Amino acid sequence: MRRFAVIIWTLIFFAGTGFSQSRPPIEAYGELPSMSFARLSPDGQKLAFVGRDAERNILVVLDLETNESIGININELRTEKVEWSDSKHIVFQAFDNTRLTGYRGKFRYSAAFAINVETGKARQLLRNTEGLYPAQSGLGHIVGRLEDSGRLLMPAFMGTGRNPSYDLLRVDPDRGRGANHTRGTTDTIDWFVDRDGTVLAQENYDNKSNRYWVRTRATENGSWKTVLDQRDVSRPRGLAGVSPDRDALLFLWTGENGFTELRGISMDGEALGLMIGRQDADINSVVSDINRVVYGVEYGGLQPTYEFFDQDLQNDVDSVQATFPETSTQLFSWTDDWSKLLFFVAGTGQVGNYYIFDRREKQLTFVSSSRSGIPQDAVADVLTVEYRASDGLTIPGVLTVPAGVEMDRLPLIVMPHGGPESHDQVGFHWMAQYFANRGFLVLQPNFRGSDGFGTKFIQAGHGEWGGAMQQDITDGVQALIRGGQADPDRICIVGWSYGGYAALAGGAFTPDLYKCVAAIAPVSDLARMLSDEKSDHGKDHWVVGYWERAMADGDATRDVLRERSPAMYADAFQAPVLLIHGKDDLIVPAAQSRRMRNALRDAGKSVRLVEYRGEDHSLLSPGARLKLLQELDTFVHEHIGGETG
Repeated sequence: MRRFAVIIWTLIFFAGTGFSQSRPPIEAYGELPSMSFARLSPDGQKLAFVGRDAERNILVVLDLETNESIGININELRTEKVEWSDSKHIVFQAFDNTRLTGYRGKFRYSAAFAINVETGKARQLLRNTEGLYPAQSGLGHIVGRLEDSGRLLMPAFMGTGRNPSYDLLRVDPDRGRGANHTRGTTDTIDWFVDRDGTVLAQENYDNKSNRYWVRTRATENGSWKTVLDQRDVSRPRGLAGVSPDRDALLFLWTGENGFTELRGISMDGEALGLMIGRQDADINSVVSDINRVVYGVEYGGLQPTYEFFDQDLQNDVDSVQATFPETSTQLFSWTDDWSKLLFFVAGTGQVGNYYIFDRREKQLTFVSSSRSGIPQDAVADVLTVEYRASDGLTIPGVLTVPAGVEMDRLPLIVMPHGGPESHDQVGFHWMAQYFANRGFLVLQPNFRGSDGFGTKFIQAGHGEWGGAMQQDITDGVQALIRGGQADPDRICIVGWSYGGYAALAGGAFTPDLYKCVAAIAPVSDLARMLSDEKSDHGKDHWVVGYWERAMADGDATRDVLRERSPAMYADAFQAPVLLIHGKDDLIVPAAQSRRMRNALRDAGKSVRLVEYRGEDHSLLSPGARLKLLQELDTFVHEHIGGETG
């Protein structure tokens, strides 16, 4: 990992750019946001975020009182998380795909860096720690902070053999080297620790026996006590955190109604039942602090909502969300005393803007836009939609509509999401917004198998790759055609990851529907994908079992997988195909796109593959997404028209 240089950051986008046109250039959409990962300091005096200066990524620290700032050059580091450990230290996690002598292939190496905002000095956490296992992903995860010393608590694999233990280390953020806090085992998967260093819980999973168990140290002599022990668990369960009074462990479990609930177990093993949950919405995530103390939950769906233990906090968050009714208004950060809240607002009229709410003054203040090159009048309307699938299931989705244009036989781009266990919601989707700004209607369907709408909705997608999941996408397109909103002769399907698979499946299984197919980092050969997962994890690993259920409902024979693989149906394609893939993709290997290209070439079909050297699954390097959008722009306009450039 690279050294850091402290530089002066010019706040060019806090004042705005003065852009008054309603058609921003393609660069305004394709470049990475000019502000991301924004977080309030625990005392509320500063704001940290990742910004962009020309081609550099900069970690910026802004003094909210003086508007003065410093920036630290973190270019070439792929940042995935930023948080304050205390009001003097910022910790950010970064990753890279790398090789290590003695280990097969590339792996995802991650690390955490602490920056002292008073001195400007940076330290890589856990670096040079004695006994650290050399090849591990996920390194840099923080599970707590010691209140008296400011030391951080970080789990890591320790040892040099084939079965390292997952121990808990304490780390001085100004020194970086780790020291043992508590020993774990080869089955340990997570730790939960109080602010004084007391280990509250240890979470464990044995992949061979599919056993999941949780231990606490609630006994008087401090010995371990197992408070939850479950067998035949197909994948590790989720211990979400601890209650505000530290008397209970809080788990995300599926309730009898099929929606995720927050349930409690006391430190001595007594079931406490339902803590938070709704009859009509899934819990998307918990709202918790650095020590994983849970204060509430965020519900999923087409627009996020919240539920908190504290009613006054509930009222304040509700009031802010009510201010922006046609958006996703998300709580991003807060001060230690909860007096100030940082929100991110995106959707109709909101390009992705940051606001601070002062709970004492009941005042909401605009901070900055994440995309200053896109004015408000250029933001397309983002609508929630529902339609009936062929078998009667209700499918929720998002429709992005060109501003000021009547929805009458518009060219349509259908954009299925990745995952497939994820979901699209109201917000500012850079790709959808670009094409809507150029006159296209964009549909993002949450087909069965998507999360956020209950376990039954997810399970309805098991075994339906290329089947009912694909039909849900087709039904959404047909609904817009019947309603007169979409032109049946100008439809393109564009997808990423699983969405890329769905795009290829659209070209293979409904060839008359689409005039062009674009797939980014797609799966094209399911048997090959499953073989790669078995090679990476072992054939008995829970990850392999998950994919077998998802793709084929457990019947993952080679013949079944071939029937659902677009690469096996190259002869059926009528539409031209664009494939885009990062060469360093560790999630979906680039070989999947090459397999599809070769099959289409052999069948005499129109296909083009673009590969980006040094790019991974997300294409997050500076300039990569702009190149991607330019490729899509040219391809889509060539085949279904519309405005370009």
